[in-house]
Amino acid sequence: MGKPLLLREVHEFGETVAADATDIAVRPVKGAYVAEMKVAEELQADRFAVLPGDLIYNDMWARHGSVAVVGADLENCVASAHFPTWILDKTKVFAPYLTWCFRSPWFWSECELRSRGSTGRNAIRKGLFREIKIPLPGLDRQMEIHRYFEQQSKFISALIENYTNLRTMADAMMPSVLDQVLGQREA
Repeated sequence: MGKPLLLREVHEFGETVAADATDIAVRPVKGAYVAEMKVAEELQADRFAVLPGDLIYNDMWARHGSVAVVGADLENCVASAHFPTWILDKTKVFAPYLTWCFRSPWFWSECELRSRGSTGRNAIRKGLFREIKIPLPGLDRQMEIHRYFEQQSKFISALIENYTNLRTMADAMMPSVLDQVLGQREA
């Protein structure tokens, strides 16, 4: 594993835009999504261009996992200042690897430690977010780790699907079992 790098070492700031826009947001763990579509005149604040592969986070909810790498489905979208966005340095980081880091409780704790505010509106400022240290091995190892996590994720999903199917079958069988054991049958 390579030395941990500060997030500020793997990205640069995105650009401000003013145009008809599809505004995006970031959900905990699940990633970036379309929040609403507006024309430029309806926007009440500056928006920033968001491109596939960009790092984006919700400044108030990063501590709950609202950090993502923008997917190809959100090309040509924009985000408000509450969703700081950066262009990742692809010579240092494999974006899908970062998404696994963002889904990790240790990362959420790092965001929580740097969040400031009161009454549940604790925001993590850009400068403090950029100081988070992430484990960053070489690109080949990042890709290998990503493949491993993807494989494990598919395995876990299959287990959940099997459990759900077994639970459905058990629920369907229970009335019959109860009737056989407890039912009043005349011979």
